[in-house]
Amino acid sequence: MRVSSTNTIKVNPIAAIGEKKMKQYWMKIQYHDRDEGGMWILTQGTFRNVAQVYQAHQHQAKALNYEIREVKAAE
Repeated sequence: MRVSSTNTIKVNPIAAIGEKKMKQYWMKIQYHDRDEGGMWILTQGTFRNVAQVYQAHQHQAKALNYEIREVKAAE
């Protein structure tokens, strides 16, 4: 962080040491009214970990009647 000549603070966009990078995740979802084996979809946003993916998509899963079976990081 540094202060410019106009007294505004400029923040360095580089992540702090030890801070995880945000990344996309693949989710395997299974609709409750279908007998297929499920399908993989890529998250639209980026997340720090798997728990955040579940938390962000739990209401959508309930509204659209599907269950998140598995989550893995996109490479």
